[in-house]
Amino acid sequence: MNRKPQYLFILPIISILLISLGCASNYYVTAYNLQQRGNYIGAIENYDQFVTRSKDGALVTIALNNRSRAYYQLGVQSMERGNYQLAVRMFYLANTPEADEKMVSCYLALIDNANVVDELQSTLRLYDFIINAFPDIPAISDVIYRRLLIIHEYQPDHNAVWSNYALLVEHDAEGSYVSNALPIIDSYLPQLLDDARNHSETETIIEHLSGLLKYPHSYHTEIKNEIGYLYLSEADQYRNNEQFQEAEQYYSLAVEYNPSLQVEITERLNQTISQMIIYGDNLLREQRIDAAIEIYTQTFNIISDNPAALSAIARANEMKENIAQANILYNRALELEQERNYADAMRLYRQSYARDRQTRTAEKISLMTNLIELADNPEAFARKIITEYRNGIITRNLNNIIADLREKHGDAVNVSGWRIMLSTGTYRYEIRYDITSRTESYYFIWHVNLLTKQLTPLNRISTNIMEP
Repeated sequence: MNRKPQYLFILPIISILLISLGCASNYYVTAYNLQQRGNYIGAIENYDQFVTRSKDGALVTIALNNRSRAYYQLGVQSMERGNYQLAVRMFYLANTPEADEKMVSCYLALIDNANVVDELQSTLRLYDFIINAFPDIPAISDVIYRRLLIIHEYQPDHNAVWSNYALLVEHDAEGSYVSNALPIIDSYLPQLLDDARNHSETETIIEHLSGLLKYPHSYHTEIKNEIGYLYLSEADQYRNNEQFQEAEQYYSLAVEYNPSLQVEITERLNQTISQMIIYGDNLLREQRIDAAIEIYTQTFNIISDNPAALSAIARANEMKENIAQANILYNRALELEQERNYADAMRLYRQSYARDRQTRTAEKISLMTNLIELADNPEAFARKIITEYRNGIITRNLNNIIADLREKHGDAVNVSGWRIMLSTGTYRYEIRYDITSRTESYYFIWHVNLLTKQLTPLNRISTNIMEP
């Protein structure tokens, strides 16, 4: 059953409206009648007159739609006559999705009729215009594919071909156009891979190679394997720089991209754990306990609850407890020292040192030893300091001088022995030793600090006798 055009059903309503609108309506009636008879140019002119004069918004909208259909029909007529340039202008003025599709068909016809060799750049610009201006038309995949073929045949730039192919995949991911383009793309992949490899930074190479994986081609396995080796190299560098967490992440990525590396990377990860334990142990020696525990704990990302790390964490916690207890003992010893209870202070300092071998604690133990000794007999302690200096070097040298003089002068040699007396300053004593004969005399003199056991010569001969 034939149906009348929809606009014929509203014709009686339009007629009633026109009678009420007066003079302007004559343009609409004339335009409408001309359009029915196929006089589209005349219809367009009268629709234009009506639109500029009428104040009826609804009827103006109808007139504009009718004018658009008239332009469309003119475009079809021009297209049928092969006048594609004129058809493009008419379809442009029609400004409808249907007209846009026809316009693209005209552009493609113009391209097909052109001499590509002589008009390559203008042809490519026309393709670019179609793709940018009409990205949603049903024929967009065909248009992109045509442009790809022309670039491949007449301007074989691998980057341009790849960009075109990437756009084709976006519009035709699983369609025949992508399948047809695959052999062409495969022929350009070696150049694209070389471009990616020419970058100096490994991260940049990985980024470019990963970009190539986003689109279909026959090199996916090769690219993934290569990315795996790159991640392996990066992981080794991180491990060598003791950035273990980053190393573990990159080793995982290497296996993800290249499963054939699993055995090699498993060995690398085991080596990494050993290196992490050693690094943590070094931190412990520096008493950076929390940092060490963090490193030990990071190994669980590689092997959960591995025994070496668990043992190391236990050692670290024990050290942490020992240091805390050592500080408590040290502070209590300080209090006893201030109370002049040197014996008990030294006992606590020794207990503190047994838990945490700090230099400050060792110095306190030495100080307490000195204070206890000098409290009993400071003169005897002063003599002990000088006679035991450097394993008795002063005493031996004195005895050598005495022996030489007696060999020369016999019994006419006088030796004063050690003379120790209190000097200026707390815990400071003066030590003298004289050797005289008929022709030679030696007067030795030192200051000694009983607290520090520091021996200071006060003349040149006293300095010389302190040397071997």
